[in-house]
Amino acid sequence: MTDQNVTTSYGLTPVQEQVIAATAASIHRNTCLYWRRTSAVFRDALSHAQYDKAVFIREESERQVAEAFAAIHTILTNPDASDIARLSAAKLVIEKASTPPPPQPEVSYRFQSAKPEIVHSFAQSRPPAPPSTPPRTVRDSP
Repeated sequence: MTDQNVTTSYGLTPVQEQVIAATAASIHRNTCLYWRRTSAVFRDALSHAQYDKAVFIREESERQVAEAFAAIHTILTNPDASDIARLSAAKLVIEKASTPPPPQPEVSYRFQSAKPEIVHSFAQSRPPAPPSTPPRTVRDSP
């Protein structure tokens, strides 16, 4: 009998970790949905596992692109291939050739002149000059 309430270093039960690792096929999907709704730790771990899986599949796919194009070319040029197979291969090639690549992120560069423009203005005007006093005249006493 396994104890499903024992937690691991990630804060997940062993059964939850099995689901994350895709080794527990007997877990009902409603249980997984419930854990996703109620456990932030499970939700984050599942999200990271799905991301890692997507990256792995992408890397594996990139390694096999040349072979895939060779197989498509073989199907397209083989007169004995079924019409459906040749049509599917042709549609794939046309779709890939006509789909534009995603746009590059736009990077803006702003070059500043050697002498930067003053963009700060004082909130108050300059302090007024002190009032000028008339010169005092000194009189000689008799």
